[in-house]
Amino acid sequence: MRKVIGVAGVVTAACALSLAAPQEAPAARLALVASFSSPTYVVAPRSARRGTIFVVEQAGRVIRYYQGSRVTFADITGRVSCCGERGLLSMAFDPRWNTNRRVYFYYTNNNGDIVVTRFRANSAGTRIVRSTGHRMLLVGHRTYANHNGGQLAFGPDGKLYVGTGDGGGGCDPFEAAQNLSRRLGKILRINPSTGAISIFMYGVRNPWRFSFDRANGNFWLGDVGQDTQEEVDFRSASQLSPARPWNGGWDVFEGRVSATQSGCDGSGLNSTGTLVRPFTAYSHSLGCSITGGYVYRGHRLAIRGWYVFGDYCSGRIWRARRLSDGKVHRFLMMDSSLSISSFGEGVTGEIYVADLNGSVYRLAPS
Repeated sequence: MRKVIGVAGVVTAACALSLAAPQEAPAARLALVASFSSPTYVVAPRSARRGTIFVVEQAGRVIRYYQGSRVTFADITGRVSCCGERGLLSMAFDPRWNTNRRVYFYYTNNNGDIVVTRFRANSAGTRIVRSTGHRMLLVGHRTYANHNGGQLAFGPDGKLYVGTGDGGGGCDPFEAAQNLSRRLGKILRINPSTGAISIFMYGVRNPWRFSFDRANGNFWLGDVGQDTQEEVDFRSASQLSPARPWNGGWDVFEGRVSATQSGCDGSGLNSTGTLVRPFTAYSHSLGCSITGGYVYRGHRLAIRGWYVFGDYCSGRIWRARRLSDGKVHRFLMMDSSLSISSFGEGVTGEIYVADLNGSVYRLAPS
């Protein structure tokens, strides 16, 4: 993200999409679920009891929450450097969680490096067993404290996808994002069986939240911009195994414009693979740090099939979709006062919203 927990983002001035008046969007509100300590992520295994969520707290704890009941599922605060844009940033349950009890955490360690560690939980699945920790990935990230990325999610191919930032600073000072020999500025894939790591996408600045549509496996990414634009990137499920990795364009492009508008040199585009053009983008008149979200697959709101995302700085929440006219349409759902650190998806596809200031909400009908 860009803020103090780092996402980047904002709206599209040059995009072929329409921004509808607020009253044109289906009515929705933020229903308070509970308060937590600096929540950075919300997730739930699909096998969990309806209404159960796991809330990641930035300092290094994970709380299992159900109807007012709180249980500490994990506490790895001793491993985690916090705060600002550092901390325990996300987690993912193994697709075979019910049988193998494996869970993965993404955090910055006490040196500031990016770490992905796998743990096994006890047989009941109520807490992790600390002695089972196994490091899957370590990426050096000590020079700057920002642009740590932070997302973990399993794709429909069974691989664990990992989003890393470009290393921090401005204009990618390490020139890491376009460098295929570096693991900064990438969407990586880990084979959980072998530990093998490959690059799915490169040329990203600070991928702050990506997700896979639970209905069709499509990939959605919110990539934080620098001074000009925030962007949403999209790849269909059929594009998840490219012959060469996709190129997000940073730090040659920022959203739909040249990164020279943010003072970058705008050179050095790697020719490997295909350049990904944003699905939608927005300028910094609407926000400054995008928080990627989810395609809504719940049943309480009349927006099934729409991608829901927001902005950390402005608190705005939008929905976007390509309609029958072939254009991407984006509608403002609400203009909140939240510092949106993350969206989350519940057991039945309902969408949760985490406010870094301390609360978790659920999108609900008005």
